[in-house]
Amino acid sequence: AAEEEERRKKEETQRAEREAEEQREMAREEERKEKERLEQERLEQEKRAREEEEQRWERVERDAEEAREESRHLLQEKEREVKEREENKREEQLSVQTNTEQAACGEKERAANSRDGHDTTEDDNTHAHAHTHTLDHTP
Repeated sequence: AAEEEERRKKEETQRAEREAEEQREMAREEERKEKERLEQERLEQEKRAREEEEQRWERVERDAEEAREESRHLLQEKEREVKEREENKREEQLSVQTNTEQAACGEKERAANSRDGHDTTEDDNTHAHAHTHTLDHTP
């Protein structure tokens, strides 16, 4: 009976040790799963952070390109305005030069005609008309 009692205690101890080992194994498995879950969560957060950073850079690049395009547009507009002002200035100078030449030519004709005793009004109008046609055909 003592041997039976000792064998029974030994089996009970072995059974308790097996159960304790199973509990430890289950605890290790739970710990491993928790570590995997945390690692997966960390990787997903890193991925989201990278994607957000990429989107920020894309926005920065897009904004920079829009700013460059706007600058090009403004520069072209300023260049057009400068060319327009220069063209207007050239036309004004040409007009002043032509008027000066017409006036000088008219003065010469009036002086020549007054020496001859002619009425110069009609000749002046004809001469101005000729200058107008000349201007229409100059480049």
